[in-house]
Amino acid sequence: MAFLLCVALLIGCSAAKETDVNSINCNSQGEGVVLVSCNLRSARLADGNFFRASFQGAILAEADLTNANLTFAYLKSADLTDAILVSASFSYAWLEDAKLSGVDAAKANFYGASLFSSILAEANLTDAYMRRADFRESDLTGAILTGADLSWADMQGVNLTGADLRNVLFGWTYLGYANLTDTDLRGADFTHADLRWANLSGAKIDGAILDGTLLGGATMPDGSIHP
Repeated sequence: MAFLLCVALLIGCSAAKETDVNSINCNSQGEGVVLVSCNLRSARLADGNFFRASFQGAILAEADLTNANLTFAYLKSADLTDAILVSASFSYAWLEDAKLSGVDAAKANFYGASLFSSILAEANLTDAYMRRADFRESDLTGAILTGADLSWADMQGVNLTGADLRNVLFGWTYLGYANLTDTDLRGADFTHADLRWANLSGAKIDGAILDGTLLGGATMPDGSIHP
């Protein structure tokens, strides 16, 4: 199926002709390409170099971005639903209000990325590297984050209901007012994390490390309120 393709320096998908996005040679895209509001659904963009590229409002649902470089990319309000992001780099990328439900982002790099108010429900983030990322007010309901590194991340008010958080590194992470209801936290490391006023009702915390963890006002797995 043909879609309109926004090429470098064309903003708002105003290309004059239709292009089959599945035939794109990602290696020729270059840095700083502007693909604002483009329809790149199901595009094959694996290994592409999109350093500092702009995808604001673009549709990348079901696209293959395996091992792609999106360092410092701008993806505000982009739709990446069900995209393949395995081993992709989103280091310092801007993903505020982005839709990432159902993505496969195993081993992806989100170091320092901004995902404020983004939707990552049912996402696969196994072994992802997300140190210092901003997940404030984001929705990670039912997401799989086993083995992920979220050290020093800001997760204030994040919704992690039902998420698989086994062996996740939360060292020095801020999780104030986070919803961790029915999560699996077995083996997770919360060393010096801030969980004040978080909700851990029904969470599995066997083997979790809570050294220096702040829990004032948090709702514990048994429903009690931590002093």
